[in-house]
Amino acid sequence: MPSLFKKSSPKNRWLKILAYGDPGTGKTIFALTFPQARVADMEGGTLHYQGRKVIPQQHDDFEILQTGSAMKVVQAADQTVEEFKAWAKDPEKNPRPCMSFIIDPMTKFWARLQEAYLDKMQKGDEFRMGLNISDWLPIKRPLKNLVVDLQNLPMHFVMTSHEGNEYEKSGKELTVVGRKPKVEADTPYDADTVLRFIEPAEGSGNTVFCEKDRTGVLTKGKTYSNVYFDTWKEYLKGTENFAPAPALERPAEMTEDQELFHGGTVESASDQSANPETDTLVATLINEPALKKAMDDMDWPEAKRIAMAKRFKDMESWKTFLRDAWKEHQKGKQS
Repeated sequence: MPSLFKKSSPKNRWLKILAYGDPGTGKTIFALTFPQARVADMEGGTLHYQGRKVIPQQHDDFEILQTGSAMKVVQAADQTVEEFKAWAKDPEKNPRPCMSFIIDPMTKFWARLQEAYLDKMQKGDEFRMGLNISDWLPIKRPLKNLVVDLQNLPMHFVMTSHEGNEYEKSGKELTVVGRKPKVEADTPYDADTVLRFIEPAEGSGNTVFCEKDRTGVLTKGKTYSNVYFDTWKEYLKGTENFAPAPALERPAEMTEDQELFHGGTVESASDQSANPETDTLVATLINEPALKKAMDDMDWPEAKRIAMAKRFKDMESWKTFLRDAWKEHQKGKQS
């Protein structure tokens, strides 16, 4: 088997930044200092900066999507991915979509995902007052996919965020122990640079506390004034001629990783049904007319039917599982 590893080499450098802080600390203006930006504006923060510069470093010719919809932001990201693919295929015919993508703020996107999921659940058979621990995986999935897609593109990616309290529990009491971004808990790990914007000193554009910076331009634990895109100018200089960083290939790897949970690749329906240990039972489970109709309605391919049926040892438990799956499918069609 050939080695999965390759020698390290210089790559294109693109900034992936999470900027959080209280209102009025300069997060949005900081984001607008990034060149040729597309901005998903979820709370109207850019309205006063369109066609108008507040500071010399700021750009005023950015593209904007003003929306409160998480779906619209996902669609904007998907569109940007497709436009980058077209540009890479034929740069003479297709213009480069952008140099930077900004979500302002990611707090609103994360909150909207939770609200939408709870709204959907409340339309079901059981009224829900809150979210259960099992709900977080499906809620996080659109966020994770969005972030990975935008990280993979050859552009700068900036997420702004509101600021909130960080608590520590001692017995029954909660004590404030610090401040943190109001986003999904893993989001700071997705960024290469995390900056907390604090009340600026008089006369300065912004003041930031560096919590993390993989570029090495800023030092963790230090406070800086007037931090903008140009702060990384020397770091980025000359890297446009380096090889592009490899994409994470999210869809293929997720499909590949699923194989870890059912003991191997489902190569084809015929390969699976040829297994003498499962042949008779699986054939019965997937060919029973009423159950086959349910799987047809859900558009399950044959390989998936076989892989799922292999988990069950009797018809009754398989029927219960399929009935629940079909109900969830119907709810999805109605919402």
